[in-house]
Amino acid sequence: DRRIVDTRRVSAVVGTHLTYEFVVNKPLARASLRGVGGSEVPSIQLEPTTAEKTRFQLNTVITESRRYTLHLEDTAGRTNAAPT
Repeated sequence: DRRIVDTRRVSAVVGTHLTYEFVVNKPLARASLRGVGGSEVPSIQLEPTTAEKTRFQLNTVITESRRYTLHLEDTAGRTNAAPT
């Protein structure tokens, strides 16, 4: 197991089990990863791991190379202006 903190990019060999944790500074209504490159890359809804909804997690197995942007929406309906 290897833990990398504060990263925006992950590179791993196909078949790798990945746990990616997202930490935000205020409660969110929704967090998702949206595929870059059109409809062939599916979106992934992230699940909160705390009651405060400030930590979200993705558990997956790497099957192929993909790119995503992180989309956030707070409890007032505001979204991140520039998804990264």
